[in-house]
Amino acid sequence: MTDATSAPVTARAMPRARRPKGVPADASGMRAAIYVRLSRETEESTSPERQRAACEALCQARGWKVISVEEDIDVSGYSRGLDRPGLQRILSHLAEFDAIVFFKIDRLARSTVDFAEIMKVTQAESVALASASEPLDLTSSMGRAMAAP
Repeated sequence: MTDATSAPVTARAMPRARRPKGVPADASGMRAAIYVRLSRETEESTSPERQRAACEALCQARGWKVISVEEDIDVSGYSRGLDRPGLQRILSHLAEFDAIVFFKIDRLARSTVDFAEIMKVTQAESVALASASEPLDLTSSMGRAMAAP
């Protein structure tokens, strides 16, 4: 209860939360790294050329500049984990990229533990992940919300 002589109570704004890291998916000018991996080529596998073309098409459609393309060919994502030369080159140069684009999640990581580690490392550097053929796109706030634990 307040009396008429006290000063009016003014609502104070709460400090604004920091905006999540990342850039909207439709922002042109983003710098992208493309990652391609193939354990072994079979009739059922997606060729490195097809993977790369799909990733390049996504980047072109969004106005992103492809800075780097790294390939791990004849490299198992399952047995090698994150110890893959092309992936390590991308991860060691994250400051140069805004996004890492890959064909499918299983081309980037073969286990949820490895994928979680890649997400942790890239998010710490404000680098988003985007799949060229699946609905995983961490360049948008909606995509980040869907992937949040």
